[in-house]
Amino acid sequence: MILYRALFTLSLLLLLSVAGVTFQRVAFLSDARVTQGTVTRIVTKDASCGFIKTSPCKAFEAQVEFTPTETGMPVKLGIPAGDAGEGKTIDSATHKPGQAVKVVYDRTAPATAYEYSFWGIWNAPAKLLVYQLITLWACLGGRPQARDYSFGF
Repeated sequence: MILYRALFTLSLLLLLSVAGVTFQRVAFLSDARVTQGTVTRIVTKDASCGFIKTSPCKAFEAQVEFTPTETGMPVKLGIPAGDAGEGKTIDSATHKPGQAVKVVYDRTAPATAYEYSFWGIWNAPAKLLVYQLITLWACLGGRPQARDYSFGF
């Protein structure tokens, strides 16, 4: 029984996190600016792979540079550029050096920026929502019922 209460508590905490991150992104988008950035280079970094992200692997990250009109100072942003699986080279990254990338940034704090795409902006809230739904499903699933194989004997 305590396991289910713990899962329910975790589910509620995740729901609060989903609400908080979603509110933060909506507030961010209400005053954000969109600009064009340029991929300056592709780097390989350590990451976690697999469904529950437990096996170590490498991932590509595109370093994007953009210049907000408010400050005129260049800002760097790292965005995912694919998995660096077995035998993959930097040529297989989803972004290439010199490629133009749309960026959305906070005009009062340009270092807060995301790739201007659905997953670039909503990736974290979506993942939190999936985790919250999994924990909610697990805690409401109930205990498995004992099966009666006696066939009335």
